[in-house]
Amino acid sequence: MAKKPDWTGPGSTKMIPLVSSVVKEAGYDPERRKMYLRFPSGEIYDFCNVPRSVFDDLLRAPSPGTYYDKNIRGRYPCH
Repeated sequence: MAKKPDWTGPGSTKMIPLVSSVVKEAGYDPERRKMYLRFPSGEIYDFCNVPRSVFDDLLRAPSPGTYYDKNIRGRYPCH
């Protein structure tokens, strides 16, 4: 479940806190179709050519970590 935007990530992307032990925050830049995820280590990873629906589904997922593992991990690389 997502909460209100907490802070600004890369560029002016609003990062939204997630209730998850795997993914702490997520942000999406619709113009670039780029998603940013912050992990517990504090590192932010970017994912390219991500459909908006994937980001929206991550925010609505009962378990964002499980959704990440099944639908995002290893996909949407930025070259």
